[in-house]
Amino acid sequence: GGIGTQVARRAHALGMRAVAEGVETSEQHAALRTLGCEMAQGYLFGPALWPGELQAHLRAEGRTGLPAS
Repeated sequence: GGIGTQVARRAHALGMRAVAEGVETSEQHAALRTLGCEMAQGYLFGPALWPGELQAHLRAEGRTGLPAS
């Protein structure tokens, strides 16, 4: 397998979840899910936000905070 597959497998072997950064397209997201990445971040989901901007964004969506990890 490619490096993405190996990274995801190593994370899982260590009891960790694999997180992909810099995801910009739905095709990248789909490919990463296939490789075993459970989480992703990047411009596909939205730009980086300062803490105050994040709180305002969550309130606008009717959410009160971040999900528990």
